[in-house]
Amino acid sequence: MRTISLICLTGILIYLFMSVGTGQTFAWLTSETHATGAITNATANDLLYVTAEQTSCEEDNMNLEMTFTNKSGVTIPIETDIYTGEIESGKSITKEVPNHTNESQAINIQVRGFHGFINEEFHVDIINRCQ
Repeated sequence: MRTISLICLTGILIYLFMSVGTGQTFAWLTSETHATGAITNATANDLLYVTAEQTSCEEDNMNLEMTFTNKSGVTIPIETDIYTGEIESGKSITKEVPNHTNESQAINIQVRGFHGFINEEFHVDIINRCQ
């Protein structure tokens, strides 16, 4: 009795294994997809927006505020001379930059981020209210 049960069970298992590899599952194993497009790298200007605005005037010097705005969809770690940290998606960080002459028209600031992916010098025009 036990031998007959074992033979029947073996036969059922062989049938199941043989039927899985043929017929109905063929389409599952051979389906394919097709996509087209172009991949382009984002530039620092695509990720960050940097502005500088004069905040106070003192004789021949003015103080500036630099604002870094994250335009991307992810948090960006950045490092500059005036700020090191992360800027969340859609958020801004404003930092003070003291002691620039009243004649300053622009400021250059080196911005590094994403472990070297961003490594650019931003040339930012100053909104000067001292004159």
